[in-house]
Amino acid sequence: MGQAPSSPLTRLAGCLLLGLLLLNSFRIDWRHVSEGGSVDLRNRITGARLMSAGIDPFRYKWKPGEPAEYCDPYNNPAVAISKTTITPTFLLLKLPFAQFPYTVSPLIWLLCQWLLLLGTGLLWLRACPNEREKWIWACLFVGFTYTVSWRLHADRGQGYVLPTFLIAAWISSLRKPSAHSAKLSGFCVALLISIRPHYIVLFAPLLVWRYRDQVLPTIVGLGICGLVPMMLDASCWADYQSGMSEWSHVYRNGINPRPPPTPFPAMIEGVPIDQLGRFAVIPFADSSVFALFRSFGWSGMPETPALLVFVLLSALTFGLMRNKPEESQLLALIAWSFAADFFLPALRNCYNDVLILNVMALALIGGKTTRIISIILLISVPLSWWVLGSMPRERWLINLPTLMMLAASALCLFPHSTSRVWKSNP
Repeated sequence: MGQAPSSPLTRLAGCLLLGLLLLNSFRIDWRHVSEGGSVDLRNRITGARLMSAGIDPFRYKWKPGEPAEYCDPYNNPAVAISKTTITPTFLLLKLPFAQFPYTVSPLIWLLCQWLLLLGTGLLWLRACPNEREKWIWACLFVGFTYTVSWRLHADRGQGYVLPTFLIAAWISSLRKPSAHSAKLSGFCVALLISIRPHYIVLFAPLLVWRYRDQVLPTIVGLGICGLVPMMLDASCWADYQSGMSEWSHVYRNGINPRPPPTPFPAMIEGVPIDQLGRFAVIPFADSSVFALFRSFGWSGMPETPALLVFVLLSALTFGLMRNKPEESQLLALIAWSFAADFFLPALRNCYNDVLILNVMALALIGGKTTRIISIILLISVPLSWWVLGSMPRERWLINLPTLMMLAASALCLFPHSTSRVWKSNP
């Protein structure tokens, strides 16, 4: 890939160029969000408001005459479940944004998305052991902000950048242990599991085998993350479990009836109804295994076999990794954090691909032992630019970058040794 810039003038020019590219990428996202309704964020905001009012956010259906603050035009009244599918803990984190009118809350969330994204990039930049890899990572990171994955994530107001940042922060705390690093790391794991419950399958083996000092902080953190939402709505977790069970049935069977005519207000929280339901024209396609089943005519496939495969493959991976170096175990962990979503009975879109950033960074740091993984991931970025620019309609073309990322993640699951002393200071 060539030598990294060495002279101060060249480094300054490179930093300015990358900085300008980042500003331009943010400008594009700002325009999309300003002109649209951040349609996925809307159900998170309404869900947070409903939960704080003691109303089940997972089954609520707005009716004329009810508060406009609870209205989500994409909440189909023809199905029993709402579009709100995040955990009560994640809803609680969205509650501060729900205090603002919807004219500004999507823009505030966009700023937060970018802060979390930049935080992830900076944490991994510090981890790169030499200048050459710092430049490669910086270019790869900036390039990722122009992919279809990030564009869709920002436009819809998605939240996968939060677990991406938390995983990066957790690994960063492992690299530089301190008196309070176990508590900080345990809290990161607890928050991750609280917003992505299936992560307990991934983190439990490593906590028991290698990071036992984090077990108690994680348990305490899980208790806090679980109990605080219940202070707003005592039944929120039961409602969540019931709602997700219903959502699984609806999704696996492809149930999506046409909604009946609903007289929505012309303006909702100061936003015209046509803008609230608007989103940028960005290619998207479901890549869940259940979408694959439906494409073969296997509608209604039960969720248990796929989830069991996920658990068994995870157990096999970490069993093989048990005596391997720490970096190999962590690479397997973050590869699974990306791949696990394919097995869930829920829509999986290219905005999930933001989770690949941690795989990209740790594979880059792995050097020669993970070079093929880095090359595959490097190719996936310009391929994602092509998808965004060419707007293909075929689902397999839209998912091509995602499939390359999945292939690279699969390679991370094979036991391998590494010569890097990855805990050394960058």
